[in-house]
Amino acid sequence: MVRSLAVAILAIVALAVTGPAGADEPFPSRPITIVNPFPPGGLADLTGRPLAAALEKIVKQAVVVNNKGGAAGAVGMQSVAVAKPDGYTILITVPAISMLPEVDRLFGRTPTFTRDQFVPVALINADPTIIVVNAEQPWKSVKDLLDDARKRPGEIIFSSSGIYGASHVPMEWLLQAAGNLKMRHLPTAGGGPAMTAVLGNHAQLWCSPPGVASPHIKSGKVRPLAA
Repeated sequence: MVRSLAVAILAIVALAVTGPAGADEPFPSRPITIVNPFPPGGLADLTGRPLAAALEKIVKQAVVVNNKGGAAGAVGMQSVAVAKPDGYTILITVPAISMLPEVDRLFGRTPTFTRDQFVPVALINADPTIIVVNAEQPWKSVKDLLDDARKRPGEIIFSSSGIYGASHVPMEWLLQAAGNLKMRHLPTAGGGPAMTAVLGNHAQLWCSPPGVASPHIKSGKVRPLAA
């Protein structure tokens, strides 16, 4: 089984000191690629790019962020799962890495990757999900939102970073817990496009990471309802 690396800053520091097992050359002796399985603008991108810049100073090699989006992150995750396990291709990702293989199994599909193909090394952050709504919408609380959804089943639209991903599943949990309420789901390719959909009012809300939502909350373009 191929074993690849899930990136965190402590992972690369450890690799720079010890090097991959069985290596014949000092590590690293060439550029390192951080695969972000989402488009620019999302949590992995906002975290990964400053991380790459900091790592370059430590490992004394170029550290390149490669956005490889698609299928709620599955495309980029699978590419790292089958990459050569030499420490030069690493992954920065979100909880979808645990969800997506289980979704495949749930629907009787062979997973495109499995968690045991990765070596988790460290946790970079553990932020809550924030429900944010377009500031032009009338809701001032989660109660306002859910009461409106009861009156207009299927009319309110929420966006996400991809079907069955880390921002889709929490919203479905909320709707189920509130009495199986119905909203329309607008899946996108990642957190950046999901936020863009809300800013443009193509969707009225989504479950956002704080780092993605923060500048738009400060500017007054979206309103946070709950974490």
